[in-house]
Amino acid sequence: LYANKQIERELQLIMHSEENRCMLYESSLYFWRNLDRIRSSAYVPSDDDIVRVKCAAESVESFRFNMNHHEFEVIKIPSSMMSVRVNNWLPQFDDVTAVIFMADLCCYNQWEPDSDSDLNTINAMDASLAMFSGICNHHDLENVAMMLFLNKCDLFEHKIKTVPFQYGGYS
Repeated sequence: LYANKQIERELQLIMHSEENRCMLYESSLYFWRNLDRIRSSAYVPSDDDIVRVKCAAESVESFRFNMNHHEFEVIKIPSSMMSVRVNNWLPQFDDVTAVIFMADLCCYNQWEPDSDSDLNTINAMDASLAMFSGICNHHDLENVAMMLFLNKCDLFEHKIKTVPFQYGGYS
């Protein structure tokens, strides 16, 4: 089945359609094309394999480090919690001095489950923008530095050549 080139073409069509409602990750095609290598009993993941793995975190992760005699604590909120309203989880964090928000540039044609409904989906970029807006406009964070990092620029550069960027009136 995996050697069938028609299936690979269909995967490409789904992932590069203007509305990818199948919730396939950008890395799906990469892994499909590398199945021969991956299914080998001698398989050892390459750096590219590791970078492309989508691993859903189940809980909040926190780590501390020191730099130039300053202590930092980084708290990572999993995307599964991001879909929950900001007011539900933000009060758990005290003394926040900065927020780094990672936004996926290439999710403009992707869909994800809507947290308000088990049956509906929402455009992934809409969900990301709604979360970013909720964080930026939260009253507890009005004096906190906000940093927006645009992630997956390399994938975006490749994707935009085959999937027209049409989002929010921009194209």
